[in-house]
Amino acid sequence: FENLSIGIVIIDYKSRITHTNKMLHVIFPNITKHNIGDNIKDVFQQFPYVSALTDKDDNHTLDIDIVVKDNIRHFHVTISNFKNRKSRFLGKMVVFTDITERKQSELSLSESIAAKDKFFSIIAHDLKNPFNALINLSEIVANKDLPENDRNNYIRLINSTSRNAYDLLSDLLTWAMAQRGIVSFKPGIVELSDTFDTTIRSVSILASDKSITVISELNQPL
Repeated sequence: FENLSIGIVIIDYKSRITHTNKMLHVIFPNITKHNIGDNIKDVFQQFPYVSALTDKDDNHTLDIDIVVKDNIRHFHVTISNFKNRKSRFLGKMVVFTDITERKQSELSLSESIAAKDKFFSIIAHDLKNPFNALINLSEIVANKDLPENDRNNYIRLINSTSRNAYDLLSDLLTWAMAQRGIVSFKPGIVELSDTFDTTIRSVSILASDKSITVISELNQPL
């Protein structure tokens, strides 16, 4: 009881503190052995919702934040009745369990899941256009009687679009690894003009089927 890693305070049927342990004094430095015999409501004035629950007949649990040594810690509080063999009410035991690490793990897991969902959303969105282009190009090559020169041009476009999709997927995987801290961030100079040209070539195939012309207004390297 005395050396447990959870804070414990026991009160009698009149809500007077009868026992405390070392960890409770760590959590609440203002509470000492001198508070034995004091009413829990007087001792826990800064946490009235805790002391108020000691008036209830049934058991209760709640989570609270407590500043311990200038750090905010999360605690799970359980308030339990104890009775004698004749079921006569003798008092309550209030237990403070530090769940800070668990809360941090839950937050980290939640952030990891959100990052994963974002990653899959980006993949689905960014790969949609190049794969649509591949489908359309392959259908043109497969279903139309094309002159050999036109067929070769479409095959080259299929090859180029496939490579662009592969490069995009590689970039997305690199981004995902960077989010997990596997790849270090090393910024560098990139020719955006090449990226614009590649993107325009990809979407132009789909746009032409809808009689839409995509024009780049870049007149100089960027």
